[in-house]
Amino acid sequence: MLDLKTFIEESQKTKLEMYEDNNQIVLEIELKEDNPYIRKKRLYIDKSSGVATKMEIEDNNKNTKIHILYTEVKINTLS
Repeated sequence: MLDLKTFIEESQKTKLEMYEDNNQIVLEIELKEDNPYIRKKRLYIDKSSGVATKMEIEDNNKNTKIHILYTEVKINTLS
């Protein structure tokens, strides 16, 4: 629910908004589930490196309920 893999899976099932904010690319999805505590998710990606920097999750009242800072993201590559 709070990891990058789940965000990607959810973004494939719903409309994905994308915009720029302070040198970051923001991917935003609005969930249609009946959970009042998780309505929107935003994933921030550093524009120059392409690495995720943070995720924010809002409730129905537009209050940020969860704020995750990614200090180290490693991407597996095939050798």
